Amino acid sequence: MSELPEARISTRNLQEYILASLLHDIGRFRQRAIASEDNHFDIAADWLANHGLANTITELVKQHHQLDSVIYEAEQLLYDDKNIDEESLYYQPLTALFSRITDRDGEAPPAYYHPLTKLCDTPQYPRLEKNDLALAAYDNLWQEFEQEFKLINEDLDAERLLILLEKYTCSVPDCAEYPDVSLFDHTKMTTALVSCLLLADNEAEPFLLVLGDFSGVQKFVYTISSKGALKTLRGRSFFLELLTEHLVYDLLTGLGLSSANLLWSGGARFSLLLPNSSRTSELLDKVCRQVNRYLLREHDGKLYLALAWQVIDKAGFYEPQTRPVIDELGRKKRRKFEQFLRNDHFTDVLGPQQPTREECQVCHKDTDRAWQRKIGETDVQLCAFCSACLTLGQKLPSARFVSRGPRGLTFAGLQYGIEDARWLINDWDLGHYGPGDRQLLLARYGGEQDFMDMAKAAAGANDIGGLRMDVDSLGDLFDTWLRAIPAKPLLLYQSILSRELKYFFGYYLNSICMDKDVAIVYASGDDLFIAGAWNDIAELAFEIRAAFKEFTCHNPLVNISGGFVVQHPKYPLYHLAEAAHEAEQLAKENTGQNEKTKDSVALFYKSPVFAPDTGQQQRPKYAVKWDGAISANAIRTLKDTAVAALMKTNGTIDGQRKEYELKVPRGLFFKLGEVVEKKRLTGQLYLPQLSYVLTRFEQALQEEDKSGWQQFKKQLLRAETIHYLAPVLTWLEMLTRKESSDA
Repeated sequence: MSELPEARISTRNLQEYILASLLHDIGRFRQRAIASEDNHFDIAADWLANHGLANTITELVKQHHQLDSVIYEAEQLLYDDKNIDEESLYYQPLTALFSRITDRDGEAPPAYYHPLTKLCDTPQYPRLEKNDLALAAYDNLWQEFEQEFKLINEDLDAERLLILLEKYTCSVPDCAEYPDVSLFDHTKMTTALVSCLLLADNEAEPFLLVLGDFSGVQKFVYTISSKGALKTLRGRSFFLELLTEHLVYDLLTGLGLSSANLLWSGGARFSLLLPNSSRTSELLDKVCRQVNRYLLREHDGKLYLALAWQVIDKAGFYEPQTRPVIDELGRKKRRKFEQFLRNDHFTDVLGPQQPTREECQVCHKDTDRAWQRKIGETDVQLCAFCSACLTLGQKLPSARFVSRGPRGLTFAGLQYGIEDARWLINDWDLGHYGPGDRQLLLARYGGEQDFMDMAKAAAGANDIGGLRMDVDSLGDLFDTWLRAIPAKPLLLYQSILSRELKYFFGYYLNSICMDKDVAIVYASGDDLFIAGAWNDIAELAFEIRAAFKEFTCHNPLVNISGGFVVQHPKYPLYHLAEAAHEAEQLAKENTGQNEKTKDSVALFYKSPVFAPDTGQQQRPKYAVKWDGAISANAIRTLKDTAVAALMKTNGTIDGQRKEYELKVPRGLFFKLGEVVEKKRLTGQLYLPQLSYVLTRFEQALQEEDKSGWQQFKKQLLRAETIHYLAPVLTWLEMLTRKESSDA
């Protein structure tokens, strides 16, 4: 293994190489906008020179197709030495990667295509129609890009340039050979490779694939009392986002790298592509030790950072075998704080704890000093961390940015000292960014109201709902099924999938929740927890799933499962989260014979109870597939039919809460429920009793209401309806409840 030539490091400044790598193919964008037949690298170099960029950068861009160019070498590694025909893709739309995912035995799903547009608040879903892109569409997009480029070009830095490129080129196709790779994703990964090639100690093995994972997240986030639960829990989950951002920031800036080397991040997990050097290994060890010492000291070891990395050589970059680093990460997660059990440092983990005088009323942690805070009308004692989380949760819905300074992380309006890092929240306006600023996409809808207010806004019962959802078979999605796509640079495709999931869970979810009395407690990576008015949460489960299927091109392999529970607004939030998690797990277990996907939901789930006769837990079987004859959508359809046939709306109460009134005696629903219960206990349907109840329904209705009743009755008489009638009746009963529950 030969040493990397020293000249490659010293002839150009690293930052100039990073900027040149990010801009090396910008000529392709402009080339299509002006319909030019000139070489894209000449177009790019001329345009950059006209905008005042340094000659060193423009020359690197102009010469990046030469054989001795490090940018050219990176592109050849990325695309496996393929010759890219740039002329063949002028106006073909970008193929959505989700529509190309398949298993090795399955048929390829139909192709979907991204519209050519910039990123904005409104979700941009792929389309089934393949319409050629018009010259005017490219030209309009380019003009907007150029205007925002002028805001940052005089003091150009990699972070703002990455945000600008992502905003305008993540829907621009790169080349015909890789129709599902955007210009942004190609540019970002090429930049990561260039920086590794420049800084690696060894030419043949220049890359380190780094995986990071915080374990103990569930217990850390959800183990809190009911006092200030919503804001404190949101603060805790956001703290994990900040901790991940802080860690990634320190690793990248410590090596002089940009966010281009971040492959993916979310859900307290991340992946980096770093140069294989002794400096990198030393920094990884140092930062990991520092973070875990902090977690051990401040959080009693409830959280733990596992870091693992693997050398990747040039020959194996195109489709690396990542199982070794995944296995090593799992081993480290099973042996938490192992590094502190050596060299006589075991007292840091197992040593005696000094007694304390006070207890935090939120997390119940012993503390030397309690902070007096007011939650509602109640004075409570909080530890320093819970007090900070409460502040985070209170400020989160309206904060513009979060900054890191000498005294830690603060919000806009509360920052102090000299900022050394700043993250702007859900902001795509480059005019708001200063040099080095980063972007943070965050699902943060709601939170101004407390649960009592949300419950009062609910239709019928004054209750709250909890919803947890999670993408099915994520490991297969990111590895097995991606590898089934022909001709794929695996790490690049994983990065693209991660970016897409980040948009959905970290950004577009805000618009899906719009105009509902709910709060996003946690959403990142591939899962979410939302709480609020029970009827809004019930409808939201269906809307999120429908949006997710549209976003993922209705691919039968890419699904999401969830669990929905209802409780009184004073019910402890962490218990609500636990029950929703149980419901979610029940849905995850709902796989039939030879079925590969879960794609299920548990509605109106109730925790298992002990049967008095056997002492065994009775687990309610409310998990159903989203689609099909016996499904969640069938439940919702029957509920809607019943509402139209048997209820009338009396407007709203206090201008917000719908009030439903039954057209039939309420007791008839309980009679129908008895039929369902007998079927559940005995396995037999008592047709005479069912016929009697249906006759009573018809007799109770006015003549003008009987046409709608016939439609509802027709559905009731279907053989499969009895299997999902219980959650329908629960839904109807809650909609028509007149009084608040235990308020």
